[in-house]
Amino acid sequence: IMSHSSNLEVLLIDPCFAEAANTTVPLSVGLIGSYLKKQIPEINVSVLKKSTDILSFLDNKKPDVLGICNYLWNTNLANRLSHYAREINPKTYIVFGGPEINKEPVDKKIFFQKYSHADMLIEGEGELAFMQLIKIYLEEGRDSKKVRLRINELGNCFYINEQHQFVSGPRLSRIKHLDDVPSPYLTGLFDHFLEDDIYQPLLQTNRGCPYKCTFCNEGSDYYNRINYRSVDYVKKELDYIAERVHPSVGIQIADSNWGMYKQDVEIALHMRKLQDKYNWPMRITCSTGKSQLPRIKKIIKILGNAHEMTNAMQSRNNDVLDAIKRKNASNLEDFMKGHDLTSKPDFILPLPQETKKTFMDGLNGLLDTKARMRFSVYHALLLSNTEMNSDVKNKKQDLQVKYRQHQNLVGWVAGELVCETEPTIYSTDTMNEKDVMQARKYVVLMEALLREQPLNEIFYYLDSKGINRSVLP
Repeated sequence: IMSHSSNLEVLLIDPCFAEAANTTVPLSVGLIGSYLKKQIPEINVSVLKKSTDILSFLDNKKPDVLGICNYLWNTNLANRLSHYAREINPKTYIVFGGPEINKEPVDKKIFFQKYSHADMLIEGEGELAFMQLIKIYLEEGRDSKKVRLRINELGNCFYINEQHQFVSGPRLSRIKHLDDVPSPYLTGLFDHFLEDDIYQPLLQTNRGCPYKCTFCNEGSDYYNRINYRSVDYVKKELDYIAERVHPSVGIQIADSNWGMYKQDVEIALHMRKLQDKYNWPMRITCSTGKSQLPRIKKIIKILGNAHEMTNAMQSRNNDVLDAIKRKNASNLEDFMKGHDLTSKPDFILPLPQETKKTFMDGLNGLLDTKARMRFSVYHALLLSNTEMNSDVKNKKQDLQVKYRQHQNLVGWVAGELVCETEPTIYSTDTMNEKDVMQARKYVVLMEALLREQPLNEIFYYLDSKGINRSVLP
């Protein structure tokens, strides 16, 4: 392998448009790159994010391998970049991975259009799968056809054959000890991102989620077990970042339930020390956990209110929560009323079993708790590798989907206009399109009244007269 790998040029990307004003460090491909370097040190690994940087690299270096992480928000961009890589170097070995890669897509025709040119696709965790793929790629003298003949040795991998069929390798177990994957921060793979203050560092202290939400990628059994990084690993990453990053740059935590676990308190205490020493991080973007609310409150207090409690509720109707296999903390609303922190409850519209009445009653009831809040209502997006994705495919709950052009993920890439689209659920068997649009209008009104808090005095007046706040909108 040594003779084949010594000059192997691997480019790993989680692409974003060049026009993006602020973006996160591409942790997913960084971890894949740092693990690959650990196992095969002599290869050259680069990690990039912005489309202009990627195009320049493709022009100048003509990499042998292009590994791409695909999310809902960058599939069309990734597609254009991969085709351009082939135009520059027809021998480029192209590998797609990430949450959008799914052997059970709702629309196979669209999937084949996007990914038939790929040499290999990876589903699930990518570190071990990508490393094994590159090892076999080198053993086979960089012959992509010979690599496919060894698909039975390639865990989490599959490809699309000429008959438009999926040919799959075995399923790998998830990585139990996350410390086995070196930090891309500590190995220097991310230094160029930390030097540029448009990039927000992304941190992950654990992987997995105990909940089964049907709309979420992590709701499957595959991700049900929680695997942790050691506190020492996380502290070293934080120290490394703090010494290099501009204080104005915040941090994003990728955990599905930040603040829910005991070790999160220890990590928060260390972040507090860094705040005192470096004045960083003073802005933390995260999704707080769905239970252990006193612990989450404690962490927010430790960090000087650098982040808010997100309270992802999705719905206040029990039938809806049952339908999406969601379980919110039983004392969540009492807790919101009982503390002095601003909560950020999130909802999704429309969800199965939700009606216009249950949705609007849910918002009104939350408003009448008089808790301090800034709520958000998100479109119900159809994410790949979710149970809801299967429900659409199997025509359950009459979930109807339309593709919506994204409002700002658009740009010229290598001479072509590229725009991302989102598969959006616009009606269900309990909420037709007209109901959804009327509910959306109500959301806009509520957000105008609440988000920037222009009417606090009026709300306090209503409270003093014993009148529900929901009467106002």
